[in-house]
Amino acid sequence: MRWCRLDLLQARGLAFDLQCNPHQLLDAAKLFAGYPALTVVVNHLACPKLGRTPAEDDAELATWRTGMAALAANPRVYVKVSMLGYIRAVSGPPRCRKRLHNRRLAHHSSLCCCCR
Repeated sequence: MRWCRLDLLQARGLAFDLQCNPHQLLDAAKLFAGYPALTVVVNHLACPKLGRTPAEDDAELATWRTGMAALAANPRVYVKVSMLGYIRAVSGPPRCRKRLHNRRLAHHSSLCCCCR
């Protein structure tokens, strides 16, 4: 299946930036397998969202890991490590958000002791 003329990007040596969610990664891996010379950049770690219940987080991470493993089989796929604050569906207590905002730091649970 040829979608969105990815063949033209591939032929010109251009990259495709992929914005997707974990449940879309397996389909993306299948799609890009058909374009072996196309460079693909997965934006924002594929946007896993954590911070709900432990069971929901486990399910989200399992889906994400499976999809990322499928994409990793393609040597032309890269991943941007960005928007780490977006990963948490619940951004932590207000005091945490305010403190980090005031310091202009990216919010991520490993950077903030009150969110661990």
